[in-house]
Amino acid sequence: MNISAKSIYKSLILDYHVFKVLLSSVAITLLVATIIGVVTQPGTLIMVALTSSAFMLSAFFALTEKSNFSKLYGTLPLN
Repeated sequence: MNISAKSIYKSLILDYHVFKVLLSSVAITLLVATIIGVVTQPGTLIMVALTSSAFMLSAFFALTEKSNFSKLYGTLPLN
């Protein structure tokens, strides 16, 4: 791996540790979306999955904003 690939990998690992807190709710939401899609129709599955993913991403960004990770990312040696 070159320098930039290692930096991206380190950044992704840090994001994973932040998102790990929300991982159980993500799994439950995707399971519910799949069950709804199987019971009704695939279009509903897509709508529920996309809507829930938007809420999950907003929760992720709210968590990073609340924890003030911009300062942390500024101090990490990432290229």
